[in-house]
Amino acid sequence: MTFILRKLICILSFLAVSGFAESDCSADWQSGIQAYQEGRFDQAILSFSACADAGIQSADLYYNLANAYFREGQLGYAILYDEAALRLAPADKDIQYNLKYARERIRDKTVEEEEENPILNALFQIHHALSLSQELWLLVALVWLLFFLVLLRVWVKQPRLKNLCIGLSLVLLLPAVLTVASAAYKTFISATEKRAVILLTEADVMSGPGDSYQTLNTLSEGTVVEVTGEQPGFFEIRLGEKVKGFIKSTELGLIP
Repeated sequence: MTFILRKLICILSFLAVSGFAESDCSADWQSGIQAYQEGRFDQAILSFSACADAGIQSADLYYNLANAYFREGQLGYAILYDEAALRLAPADKDIQYNLKYARERIRDKTVEEEEENPILNALFQIHHALSLSQELWLLVALVWLLFFLVLLRVWVKQPRLKNLCIGLSLVLLLPAVLTVASAAYKTFISATEKRAVILLTEADVMSGPGDSYQTLNTLSEGTVVEVTGEQPGFFEIRLGEKVKGFIKSTELGLIP
């Protein structure tokens, strides 16, 4: 048990330190790294946030912000920036682990968890194994391979080699179609979907955009919701099929 706890601490304390040497916010970046290593996590948050406010979008930056907020005990913000980091680096194991660990600390009690379908879960894992840019490069490679096999089938004379080219083309066609579908879905989601994280210890889901409306549910810190609309001072949200309503915009953080 002691070994496991030490491993958790090492993982959650790990800091990404590369990628900002030439950027305009390199001073804030280095200041944040130093503050984090010295245990001044509040100052690390300020320094890393200055980079984020300057328009820097980086998995390393969001990952460091998440770690600093986690060490400060602000799990909502930690999950917010872990989610942002994972969006940019979906295959990063450290980000995945930290996000899972933070979620386990604040597992929402107001919404029943649905039983996972193993087939759908496997497809979900495959879908998120590569980023959109990686999928596009993979698709380019698959298209070139298919094109080469088509030309090879025209050139070769032996029937066995022609059949082999056809078989290989059919084998490559399935991953090509799946890659197209996955990339198209990611493109659609990135253009249309907005997600947010509950930042306070608890947030009330109201039936309308105002304090006078009925409270329908209460969601806990760190819960990720889908934003479906916006009213003055309120976001219209949805969580699965059971929770729909309005939450004050000050109680939510939109995932970058």
